[in-house]
Amino acid sequence: GAVITFLGVTLASPAIAAPVIAALGVPLKALGVAGELSTQNAGRSPRRTASTAASLMIGLALVTTALVMGESIKQSISETLASEVRADYISSTDAPINNELIADMATSGSFDAVSGYRYDEIRLDGDINTVMGADLVATDRLFDLGVSDGLISNDPGTIALLRSKADELGVSAGDAITVVFPSGDEAALTVSAVFENSTVIDASVLISTTNWTTRFGDSTDVWAAALANPDVDTAAVEATLVNLETEYPQVAFENQADFKQSVESQIDQLLVVINAMLVLAIVVALVGIANTMALSVYERTREIGLLRAVGMSRRQAKRMIRWEAAQVALFGSLLGVAVGLVFGIGVVTALPDSFVSTLAFPFGRIAILVAVCGFAGLLAAALPARRASRLNVLDAISYS
Repeated sequence: GAVITFLGVTLASPAIAAPVIAALGVPLKALGVAGELSTQNAGRSPRRTASTAASLMIGLALVTTALVMGESIKQSISETLASEVRADYISSTDAPINNELIADMATSGSFDAVSGYRYDEIRLDGDINTVMGADLVATDRLFDLGVSDGLISNDPGTIALLRSKADELGVSAGDAITVVFPSGDEAALTVSAVFENSTVIDASVLISTTNWTTRFGDSTDVWAAALANPDVDTAAVEATLVNLETEYPQVAFENQADFKQSVESQIDQLLVVINAMLVLAIVVALVGIANTMALSVYERTREIGLLRAVGMSRRQAKRMIRWEAAQVALFGSLLGVAVGLVFGIGVVTALPDSFVSTLAFPFGRIAILVAVCGFAGLLAAALPARRASRLNVLDAISYS
């Protein structure tokens, strides 16, 4: 679909090249005859302008898509943390968590609710499902699970299901389902609750850690969350955390603001890698613009010579070529941004709400990107503009 879209836009863009170039050239006309001629030159051959801008359009479209997706993910995370996370501190490392750390936090008096989180697999209705183990009562206080049916319980004979999973299994609170554990044990567990929100905990099946070792074997937590005791001063809570992190150096806790920034920085790092690859496509596109402008100067040698003969200065000749290239680059950039926004909307809409729930546009960064491409167009035309300004007038006029 993307390939066909790019092909379609490339074939159709000559139809809009002339009016778009004319609109882009309005400010340049105020700068004198060089600006007006650059606009006329860029618009006189819409097909060449469109084909020259095509590669830049594709590069900008992919970059814009990545920016929209990244901004939407960050905005979704921000809204999720604000609406679903009640915990004041969340562990920020992937290192295994010593169970004694959770016990020490619970008995320190600085926290109102604490839970570690571990994951394994069970068989439900013949299918393998990932299950999360935790102190479920504490989890219901640490995160807004959105319980819509039943009550969260730590009873080892119960299980909690995400709404979509419950609907898939055709069960509701109070129903019994058969569960097969990795140990081979089989048990009939009662659905204690059906919940709606799983973005943060990233699980559709929840079981209490009571009897976890017997059922699963491994009892290692991979992350944890804590809610500060409202009766304890924040400084005292922070001091408790510092002491615990000293005793258990493999684990670090962050407050909500720091955790949000940490997640967003990871997304930005991913986007940097993606955009770095796409910048190569933009560089190739700018080389194409430089080649087109060089060919244009060669084809218009006589025309440039006549302009120089009737009074155009070398500086004006340079400006004419550079501004023409800038308009071609801006035309490709605007097309690319338009296509990229459509692709970005499509990608964000297609992704599940549990991953991205908000559509956001980084218009500031996109505007900077377009401006940079326009400036890069000026640079790409530097050598062709220099050649045009240095043409021998008499030789150019006699050129055929």
